[in-house]
Parts: sequence; C-alpha cells; structure tokens
Amino acid sequence: MGAPDKRDFSCARDGGGGIRARKTRKELLRVEIKEDLLDQLARNGTTGKYYIDLVDKYMDFWDLENELIADIKAQGDFCIGGACYPEGHPEAATIFEDLDHLKEKVDAGCEFLTTQMFFDNNILYNFMYKALKKGIDVPIVAGIMPVTNASQIKRITSLSGNMVPPRFLAIVDRFGDNPAAMRQAGIAYATEQIIDLIANGKVKVEGHRVTIES
Repeated sequence: MGAPDKRDFSCARDGGGGIRARKTRKELLRVEIKEDLLDQLARNGTTGKYYIDLVDKYMDFWDLENELIADIKAQGDFCIGGACYPEGHPEAATIFEDLDHLKEKVDAGCEFLTTQMFFDNNILYNFMYKALKKGIDVPIVAGIMPVTNASQIKRITSLSGNMVPPRFLAIVDRFGDNPAAMRQAGIAYATEQIIDLIANGKVKVEGHRVTIES
C-alpha cells in the first residue's frame, strides 16, 4: 500500500506500530463548523432536537455543496468557475475559514474564480496574498461594476456586508440625488479601480473581462 497523501490527511502510529489514518482536512473542517454552530445555539439558549436536526441538515447541504464540483467534472469536460469574497463570506467566522472553503473548491476542480464586488483595491491585494499562501492560484476575475445610483450601494452593502471607503461614500452623498451625475461618478470610480489594478500589474483585460493575475 502506498504512502498516505500528506496533502489530504495526516497519519499516526497506533499501539501496535502500524499506521492509522486521522481525519482528512475536510473532515476536520466539517467537525469544526458543526461544533461552532452547536456552540452558537448553546450560547443563545436555543436547545432542543429540532435545532440539532437543523444543524445536521445544514451539514448535509455543506457536504453536497463540496461534492458538487467533483461530480460535475466527472460527467464531462466542463469548465467550472466559482465565487470568492475578498472581504470574506458574510457567514464565515473569519477570512481564513472562508479561504479553507475556497481551497476546497479549487482542489475539487474549480478552474477560475470571480470576486464579489469590492470598492477598495487594497482589500483585493490583501486577499490575493492570503489566497496564494493557501495555494489558490487559479485565474480570478475582478468583480468591478460601476455603482450608478445611490440605492445600489445600500442594497449591495446590506447583502454582502462590503466595506465602502469614505471617498466613495462622499461621492454618493454628493451626487446621490442627481442620477446623471451619480452615473458619471460611479463609472469614473470603477474606471480608477481598473487603472490601479493595471498599474500594479495585477490584471489582464480581455474585452469587458478583467482577470487578476497571480
């Protein structure tokens, strides 16, 4: 029997000198997520079998989500992309937990990633550094879209929890009541973001697609 793949699981000597497999990285992460959910319920005083069953159903969905990419790849020659969140997924406890999930997507066969919208390129640069340290090196498409009316920014931040820089908030405050001016200002701000990415050698522009280079 071949040596265990250290990328996927660790191993230890048992009492008889043999080798027994410990849990895989994915299994350890699954246990951690479930324990965290149960801990949150306990801290909130939410108890009962109904809530425990909800956690189990959530974990079943988590398993399905993580197996979906591999299942699709097994059916044919598909190119599969995924989403990523430079500021971390709203439901992730930390950015590092979110990156663990993202690495699993890539390991399962995800060939490119598209970022959630971001308004501060420094957030993207920090995310890229952390992602590369995790071994995530697939192409990443920058999620830059001009915000052309004030209601957009409220909807975007309420759904994703994105950080909005003071400079952009000042633009919304100044031009939010003037649709034509807000549209021009929003396009100008997004254009400046793209120019900054190009100036820093971080992107490749193909038509309307802006791909971040590792």
